[in-house]
Amino acid sequence: MRDILRPAAAHLEGRTLVNVTNGTPDQAREMAAWAQSRGAAYVDGAVMVTPELVSGPEAFLLYSGNSAAYHRQEATLAVLGSSTYVGEDPALASVYDLSLLSAMFGMFGGYLHAAALVRSEGIPAAEVTPMIMSLLNAMIELFPETAREIDSGEHPTPSSNNAMMATALRNVLDGSREQRVSTALMEPIWALFDRASKEGLGDRDISALVPLIYSPDGARA
Repeated sequence: MRDILRPAAAHLEGRTLVNVTNGTPDQAREMAAWAQSRGAAYVDGAVMVTPELVSGPEAFLLYSGNSAAYHRQEATLAVLGSSTYVGEDPALASVYDLSLLSAMFGMFGGYLHAAALVRSEGIPAAEVTPMIMSLLNAMIELFPETAREIDSGEHPTPSSNNAMMATALRNVLDGSREQRVSTALMEPIWALFDRASKEGLGDRDISALVPLIYSPDGARA
């Protein structure tokens, strides 16, 4: 995007620059600094639908950055889809975007592995897909409570705890190898649950796994 805009840099002063390309938080902050140094108000955005859905009823976008500029252009941006402003820091739209994409790609990865497993026995993927959708719908209903546990730091002791999940995932890996299905998609997930079990979190809920991935003091898995 910067390469495209560089020839027009002298004409950006006094304008609002809205970037809805996918990127990282640091890239958003760098782009904001570049635009501001040229006198432009910068708004970073993220399109949360596939291109053919833009401007349709399903389209929604996330925005962050200069709030005054965003609100001035809100009516224009509404042409692309419904919008949500998430904060003054230009990196925030990217953080939200990447978190939503992480959830989506994680779901895709699990589904693709499931499809490969049933196909290893000649079972049509279409046969198991309704069962997967039913299971995922039941799991999604637990997300609000899981979010509350993550935010509060309170991790209860459920019947389906992390140790049990680690055992189930170990069986997924072993069974997949037996079926000659790659375990590349599932290995990191098992490793996380296995680590939790070894670090005394085996009797806790999955919300206790988040500090193993990120903690405010900068430590990461």
